[in-house]
Amino acid sequence: QNLFSGGREMSTPNNERTTWRQRWMKITGYVFIPERQVGVVHRNGIFHRFLPTGYHRQPNPWNEALVGHISIFVGNVPLTLQVHSQDGFEFSVALNARYSFDPIQAAPNQKSIAAAVGLRPKPGAILREWVQRVVNTALTSHMGVYNAAQLLDGQTRSRVARQVCHDLNEKLNASGLSFRQSDGVIITAITPPPDLARSLLQTYNRKRLIDLWKEMPAELRTLDLFNQLFQNSGASLNLIDSQIGALWQERVSPGKRTHQTTDPHKFSQNGSNNGHALPEEVNQ
Repeated sequence: QNLFSGGREMSTPNNERTTWRQRWMKITGYVFIPERQVGVVHRNGIFHRFLPTGYHRQPNPWNEALVGHISIFVGNVPLTLQVHSQDGFEFSVALNARYSFDPIQAAPNQKSIAAAVGLRPKPGAILREWVQRVVNTALTSHMGVYNAAQLLDGQTRSRVARQVCHDLNEKLNASGLSFRQSDGVIITAITPPPDLARSLLQTYNRKRLIDLWKEMPAELRTLDLFNQLFQNSGASLNLIDSQIGALWQERVSPGKRTHQTTDPHKFSQNGSNNGHALPEEVNQ
């Protein structure tokens, strides 16, 4: 059988499997770099070149040495950072930055740095610092042009994620890191400060109450009821709906329901306010 076409596998001391071809190449002066790995060659004690996956002639024994292998890997960096909106509110932003590290893809003047990082016991810790530094600057820059309401919009979130991913590639491609535009950066949450969250909830509930008020039957439309509901406009809509249902039961007794069968949660839009003047914002 041709030794260079494969052959019977043999076990090696490090529990890997090798073929007769690999053993022959090694005997005749070749080195083998496994899949998803990169060999690092030093000349006169400093970085000289990378060896990609496959067979290569042995480095010159007089002044070169294969000092180690670097794994090509995919890393994920979860981050939670504080940034400010254009109108001064501090938001908490949670995101995931997913990268691929391949030192061979580094720029020529950055290959020695990529080799030094890759040969460390935990290269991911250093790469995380690089990613976090760029993300922090990018988020501050891109989110700072939006106000609080815009930052809570889903389209803004996607736009900022793409911009941050672009900045990461622009800054770190030369170091051997790459980020896919589709999922390189995913913003998982944008949390407003508690005071702003309460204010936004109250504004939403007030708008919802006005909509409910317009749908209420005439016999429930009183200024006292309107004021009572709006005093609790910071409550949850479930509580507000239950209050309206309870008020319906209190104000419309079974004996008076001769032809009125309206469900309190399916209000008619017809009817007056029983002579009570409503706030101007409700009549709009």
